[in-house]
This record gives sequence, C-alpha cells and structure tokens, in this order.
Amino acid sequence: MSSSSSSPENIHGRLLWQTSSEDSSDSENENRVKSPRAPRNFRRRVDHFTRGANAEYFRNRKGYFSINVQVVADPNLLIRNIVARWPGSTHDQTILNNSSRKAQFENNRFGNSVMLGDSGYALKKYLITPIVNPTTEVEQVFNESQIRSRNPVERLFGVLKRRFPVLSLGIRLSLETAQTLIVACAVLHNIGVNMNEPEPLQDDDQNREWEEEENVNGNDVHRLEHNFREEFLIYFMNLLEENQ
Repeated sequence: MSSSSSSPENIHGRLLWQTSSEDSSDSENENRVKSPRAPRNFRRRVDHFTRGANAEYFRNRKGYFSINVQVVADPNLLIRNIVARWPGSTHDQTILNNSSRKAQFENNRFGNSVMLGDSGYALKKYLITPIVNPTTEVEQVFNESQIRSRNPVERLFGVLKRRFPVLSLGIRLSLETAQTLIVACAVLHNIGVNMNEPEPLQDDDQNREWEEEENVNGNDVHRLEHNFREEFLIYFMNLLEENQ
C-alpha cells in the first residue's frame, strides 16, 4: 500500500509506515498523499538485569526475558523512530499509545500521512491495518498489498541482527545500558544506510523472532477509521475492474 508519489513506512518493535519524509515542510506536502511508514516491534533478549520483584514483567510470550522495542522505518530500511524502554511482556499497542509518534499523528503533524501496521494495532485514520477475515477479492488484494508494503520493516530486523549480533545473542548489561545499546545500534545502522553500506549476508539458519500481537482491530475502532480504510478498498476495486 503505497501512493504513486512516494513510498511507505512501517511500525514494529515493531515498525510504522508513514508516507513522506517528516523533514519536508507542510507547504510542500499539503496537497500530496505521502507514502506510509509501518510500525513494528521486536524483542531483544536480556538476561543480566532481569531479577527481583519486577523480573516477570520482562518475560515475553516466548518465555525469555526481553525488551519490547518499537521501531518506525521507511522503505529504505532507515529507522525514523525507536522506543527501547518497555518490558518484553508489554503489548505493542500499549507502546504505541504512549509514544510521541502517536501524539504527533493525533496532532496532525504529518498531514495526510499514514502508517501501516499488523493486526496487533488498532485501526486508525493514520494507521492502516489488514482486514482480519477478508471475504472478497478486493479485500484479499488489499491485504496482500498492505503486507507487501510492510515487508521492509520485517526485513529490517534481520538486517539489524546480522549487523549487530548482540541483538540476537542476548544483552548482558544493566537495563539502562542495554536500552542505550539498542538505540546506538539503530543510529549506527542509519549511518550505514546513508553511506550505502552493503547489507550483511543472509543467514539461512536465522529465524524471525518477531511475531504479531493478538488482533485488537475489533476494539475501540470508530466508524471514521473504517471509512478511511474503505477508501483504499475502493481504489483496489477500481484497479481490478480496469484489469478485467
């Protein structure tokens, strides 16, 4: 799901898709649909500091201790925003709800930009999620396009882990130092991207560690958000009709 004029961005810690460079002025982009960024979260294994009364807050659904990191990235794998301070058991939606990125979108800082997220996020006018149970061809095409547009975010985590193996093997540092290290890795990654450094070679044995959160699209979703996604469905329906 990207506009013809620019490319999208993703969220996961997870990554978020946002439709144009946030450094662009409002006057330049006010009449243009910007490309999305997608949110994503990934969990970095941490062992050394997970002791005491609060230790279980860091145990994620896979059973090991971690920090749930939210990342916003663009199609070039450039990290635009990172939050590395929440325990591994924290839901992705909770991290987004308490992030400055959500406040910026709520305050219309990015104009008509949108983000792409998986079904672990609630549908919003600025955050487009997949349709949970697609029943028509249009809905299936929409989902396929949305998922493909989110792919750079998923790929980013593999690149990060290969570039900085400490993110895969486990961080044996104090909590504050571990959080700083994760952000430092993101900064160094961006420097590498800006300097056109080649991506590390793919490790065939390396498995994806991220997983989607449970669906929250059915909760606290206003009709306005549904209508906004409906505009995308109409677009794909017109494309299908043209190709018939």
